[in-house]
Amino acid sequence: SCPWDLVQFNVGMHYHPKIRRNSTAWHKEYRQGITDIVKTIRAHSPSARIVFALTTPSPFDSKGTTPKKTSCPHYDKFHKKGLVAAMNKVAISVAKELGVIINDRYLSILPSLKKYQLPCDIHFVEEGYQFMAKHDWKVLSAALSMAGP
Repeated sequence: SCPWDLVQFNVGMHYHPKIRRNSTAWHKEYRQGITDIVKTIRAHSPSARIVFALTTPSPFDSKGTTPKKTSCPHYDKFHKKGLVAAMNKVAISVAKELGVIINDRYLSILPSLKKYQLPCDIHFVEEGYQFMAKHDWKVLSAALSMAGP
């Protein structure tokens, strides 16, 4: 029942757009979903600082983590190379329009993805989650110290 000071959210790995060959129709659906979430947060807590956490890379986004179809039972479940970056581009665009802060989790972990991502998985080893927590803390603590809503 009390208002929030800061909210971080993400809509990413569990978003599975209906992608047709050379189609970007999913952009509109993704943009609207993010917009609706921001409106809901603002209705509850008008002064809250809102942070969108960009989606972390798919295993296909790094040569060092690209799974092999023959040895990865979840091969067809991961977003293919470039889709997460495209989703993040849409998220950045709508976030700017709505005054939402971006937490770039994608670029923060991409250079070390092989070290931190579990093989054939979107999740991380313990050190990867520690890395992300430190990164998030920098972004969120800075957001809390910003002047104004």
